[in-house]
Amino acid sequence: MRHLLWKRILFLSLSVICVLSFALLGGTAPCGNLSFPQGSDSTYRSLADALTANKLCAEHLPTWIPEDFSIDNIDEKSNSKMYRISAEYVSMLGRGNLQIRALITSNNVLHFMEKDTDGYKLLHNDLEIYLYTNQGNYRASWFADDIIFTVSFYPNSPDSITEQEFLMIVESIPK
Repeated sequence: MRHLLWKRILFLSLSVICVLSFALLGGTAPCGNLSFPQGSDSTYRSLADALTANKLCAEHLPTWIPEDFSIDNIDEKSNSKMYRISAEYVSMLGRGNLQIRALITSNNVLHFMEKDTDGYKLLHNDLEIYLYTNQGNYRASWFADDIIFTVSFYPNSPDSITEQEFLMIVESIPK
């Protein structure tokens, strides 16, 4: 129980540092490429474009990723129970992959996040965002406009993104 309390205190401290750092930078920390360049072969230029083209709300997507990350692909999957659009971003420095997903499903899949013992809930811009780890991967999930949004980071080197950078991604989600 004490371990969980210290984790939450550490997280809240990092959140305050992250917000203050972002504010001191004027909310303009260098951002990676969230969109493909004009004239690319991709069906959509960005995850926001993909959601908008499918008449889904794109307002609750993060607007910032670390500077060394660029969009690599956009993928759509669907079956009788769900529809998912995801974008994968890759670090040019080999720090790993970042994936942002939007999922429409008839199942309530958010219940597992509340029960995850190493996870916690952050209230940001009136959204309940669940932050947790899974086998060394950072994850954040939230529900808005009937869509489950998830950000996942898959490190592939010891120099992967920091927890502070991951929190900056989460903090960039607009109202």
